[in-house]
Amino acid sequence: MPTADELTDAELAARFASVLSELAAETLRIEVHLGAAHDTYPAPLDEPPALAVIDDPSSVAALLEGLATADMTRRVVAQALPAIRIWFCDKDGEIGYVDLLSPSWVRGPWPYDGHLARPVLVDVLDRLGPTVWPRRTIEADLLEAPPAESLDARALATLWDARWPGVAPIAHGLPPRSDRWVRFHSLPGSKRYSDDEGEYEELLHRHHVVLDELASYEDAPEREVLVVTCSWSSTPTPAPRGAPITATLPDSRYWMSVLTSEPDEDDVGSWMHLFFDFLDRGDRRIERLLRLVADDIAAEVLIGDPSMRWLYHPYDGGADVYPATVELRDELRVRHRDWLSTHPSGY
Repeated sequence: MPTADELTDAELAARFASVLSELAAETLRIEVHLGAAHDTYPAPLDEPPALAVIDDPSSVAALLEGLATADMTRRVVAQALPAIRIWFCDKDGEIGYVDLLSPSWVRGPWPYDGHLARPVLVDVLDRLGPTVWPRRTIEADLLEAPPAESLDARALATLWDARWPGVAPIAHGLPPRSDRWVRFHSLPGSKRYSDDEGEYEELLHRHHVVLDELASYEDAPEREVLVVTCSWSSTPTPAPRGAPITATLPDSRYWMSVLTSEPDEDDVGSWMHLFFDFLDRGDRRIERLLRLVADDIAAEVLIGDPSMRWLYHPYDGGADVYPATVELRDELRVRHRDWLSTHPSGY
């Protein structure tokens, strides 16, 4: 199958119609929930109840008819998180969903966002009121193609290619057995997730200690660090990052998009979209981001010095570390031997 940007308008329409047809054949009820734009961190212990449940067949049919008016031929992706999620359910539970970005824009399991020719679920959404929509219009946030590279983004890409030739700037693509690699675990006994604030303090302590030591290869350690976060989608046009990440780093700039999964006969492939910030190592936003990583809310995060001589990839359970020199890697390994994995490979 071609990538999403290679699909013809007719192929896009057919893919969309196929999804709606499958939902129409199986849906017995609809549940309306708040969307990702309303996500908070930490997440509530109990999942919020549905805003509305609709099981009237004519109302279900009317919703599907309204969704069928969505036009995706503009091939745009809105840089906005959905305000409303609509779950389609059969007798056993959820079978699929679509998201409403605004009263007139819809997102679903297809490559691009679609503009609705007429509104859907009008009575339900009117009862919820205007505050449910973080923004009433999103036309100013539509991207038709990957945005042009900024000078900073272009310079970063050039520097990356010089420092890490032949490797894409994505965390899981870094060579795990590089002569500069070492992995540290976040908690004693290689425990993966924290259960209390004491364990969060320990894992954050370990992250901060190693980050400070990575910067110590210079006589005058660099205070500023490069922070890379990401989103994923099925098109080369960037998708917005999750709400907790965006709230933590609202001013991130787009860097580049990388094809991470080649298309095949059943799939259009997937893309990772990279965003970057330059922050002081003591910035509390880094600590918040590390907590998001620890709770598996954020993934594929990279931290490094602005010249990319060292890199730090935190994950939920530890960090893959690439010091500037082999000697520093060896020093860190000895200094923090209690944080190493007991696995022979170092994992």
